[in-house]
Amino acid sequence: MSIKIYTVDAFTDKLFRGNTCAVCIFPEWPDDSILQNIARQNLFSETAFIVPRKNANPELRWFAVSQEVDFCGYGTLSAGYVYLTHFAPKQSNVTFVTRRYGLLPVTRNDNFYQIEVPVKLPLEHIFNEDVYAALGKVSPETMVNSARGDLLIVYPKESDLRSISPNFLRLMATGYYGYILTSPGESADYSYRYFSPRMTNVWEDPVNGASQSVLAPFWAERLRKTSLHGQAASQRGGDVYCEYNGGNIVKIGGNVSPYLSGELTL
Repeated sequence: MSIKIYTVDAFTDKLFRGNTCAVCIFPEWPDDSILQNIARQNLFSETAFIVPRKNANPELRWFAVSQEVDFCGYGTLSAGYVYLTHFAPKQSNVTFVTRRYGLLPVTRNDNFYQIEVPVKLPLEHIFNEDVYAALGKVSPETMVNSARGDLLIVYPKESDLRSISPNFLRLMATGYYGYILTSPGESADYSYRYFSPRMTNVWEDPVNGASQSVLAPFWAERLRKTSLHGQAASQRGGDVYCEYNGGNIVKIGGNVSPYLSGELTL
């Protein structure tokens, strides 16, 4: 059986930046072990899988190297690009059906793609000594639990953010789903990094989209802005553009750059 596969760089308008995602198109869902093995073989942060439906919304799932994940922001953006470019080029939007996250709309405006996701508001302020030590004891401004299960860690300067070299084994032992590190940006509204070693074996996600459901409401309140530009302070870098007006939805957008297309032989 031959399966279409596309590899793209999401949240960038230039190749070799952003977050690389493979998107595979199946006529029907195979056994989960096949999906997991493909994701493991690809070795990207996530691989997205689409099953188009006749007279119904296409279905979407995401697999990391180690397991299926509930939601992937850059994987959704990448899937929207592939579906609207190769399967529905006359459409400007598509709504994916997901198993764990409900309906996910993606819209296209030229080469700018935008997804809509529920807000995950920051919750209580804490200080976790173990996380502080695992991140190299660079002093944060604050730490905040989030409704997403991540720990949001705010630093005063972007240079603090970029200087952090975590001990990932110690960080993994602290038990959070992920770690969102952020600061005011030098050339954007905010900069950020994202680590998720315990749940998805992703030491550092080059450009994480899902964390904007936490970052957008946090920085919108702090900066008193509704349109925000975030930059990933990872080695690859990338740009996210968020819109948040104080409701239950945040819009997360960015460019997508195609890298290759081909077929898998299964």
